[in-house]
Amino acid sequence: MDLSAYSEGALRGVADRLRSRYARDPVAAHVARPVDVLAGTPLAVARAVVETALAERARRCPSPELVWTGPAPVERARHRDTALVLRGLFASARSRVVLAGYRFDHGRRLLEPLHAAMRDRGVTVRMFVHVPVEQDVMRAPPAQQVAHCHGEVAKLLAANWPFGAPYPEVFYETRPMDTGRFSSMHAKCVVVDARVALVTSANFTRRAQQDNVEVGALIHDPGFVAALAAQWANAVSHGLFVPYQPTTSAKGA
Repeated sequence: MDLSAYSEGALRGVADRLRSRYARDPVAAHVARPVDVLAGTPLAVARAVVETALAERARRCPSPELVWTGPAPVERARHRDTALVLRGLFASARSRVVLAGYRFDHGRRLLEPLHAAMRDRGVTVRMFVHVPVEQDVMRAPPAQQVAHCHGEVAKLLAANWPFGAPYPEVFYETRPMDTGRFSSMHAKCVVVDARVALVTSANFTRRAQQDNVEVGALIHDPGFVAALAAQWANAVSHGLFVPYQPTTSAKGA
């Protein structure tokens, strides 16, 4: 039975349900979901198939790597530097990158390898950013809200993307305007070529890359990486994030 199409998270969820006291023989559809091929199979067989699939993934998938900013005991250090990992990820990109960040500064240094990947290898980039929204913007007419958000993204690009074309496709969240409640796009992560992901506490700022104490994980698990990339894509397709549409003058700012 081939379970390669299912994420590790999905398989672990099914494994937990198969081990629970609610599991019955044969396996019910609601217990198997979303691994529907297991529905109707004997309970012992389903357990063995799922456990074998998880064990096989554990054998072939590298362990997550600790990524760290800040002081660490040199003799016990088993980590990789945040800034070096980030630049290496951008430099290694061959097809597409998803980047999400709450704060950005010193983009000329941090993002230059990403721009080079776009320019030299045609890498496509989707960037998800936080746009600050105050109460007066929440109460403003829709056209004024859009103008505010686009103005904030234009300022972010002017300060952190001084390279010119090609530009990333930038998305921002509309929930504060839609609901009237404050919220932040506070995620910090990078997905490269659907093969590796960095999930980190570090913003894309000089302090976060050099001075703060920050911790993250570099993850090579294909199921996790695919799920993370799909999460951002689904957020766009469901309208939770909308694209920044710059004018020519804004791009050249």
